[in-house]
Amino acid sequence: MAGVLEAKAIRSYLDELSKTRQDYQSGGLRDPKTILCSDLTDGERFGLLAVLREAERRAEAEGRRARYLEIGVLAGGTIHFLKQNAQKTEFTGVDLFEDWQPEETNTHMSGSFRAADVQAALGDDVRLIKGAWESVAASLAEERFDVVFIDANHAYAAVRQDFELVRPLLHPGASVGFHNCSFDREPDILYVDDDGGPWKFTQELRRDSGCWMELERDRLRVFRVDETGTDR
Repeated sequence: MAGVLEAKAIRSYLDELSKTRQDYQSGGLRDPKTILCSDLTDGERFGLLAVLREAERRAEAEGRRARYLEIGVLAGGTIHFLKQNAQKTEFTGVDLFEDWQPEETNTHMSGSFRAADVQAALGDDVRLIKGAWESVAASLAEERFDVVFIDANHAYAAVRQDFELVRPLLHPGASVGFHNCSFDREPDILYVDDDGGPWKFTQELRRDSGCWMELERDRLRVFRVDETGTDR
């Protein structure tokens, strides 16, 4: 019964998000802050926040601010939530935004929201970069991040590539989170049925000697990278 109710809740959310997109694209939403939607559950959002606050403590001990990178910003809701609750972090987000074109191999619906509108909603203290992550990554080669959240194309090969490109950009012991990692919840089951999606890749990552699972909550999995440990 819980699974049925959860599926109905997700469908209801997706229907509401679809209406929000339609209203936004038709000009019906005047206040840009109304586009700050996110499909993370409360448990996922607060779990990611706990990871970021721990990263802030590590960074503060080194005399610097924490740095957060999000790949797949959509409408900016996740960054908005974290920014309101983690004031010792610098935020960067990467997305195609309105340059996104629908294709069978890309499950991310970034084209629903324009970069300028999301930037206006988040504020100038958030750095948004419009472009494909595989192209943007090279421009960030000299930068290092403490927490990275990957929530873009959920195809297995894309998730794997996103992680491989971000790994050289991590501070030692940084955290990398992945969304839609369940195998039995909508819409994740579609990704699992197709090619394994984020669930398959994070299962493989659990066997990586340089990573250990820091957090698993609902559809979110977070790993500490390049630091010895065990699943806990």
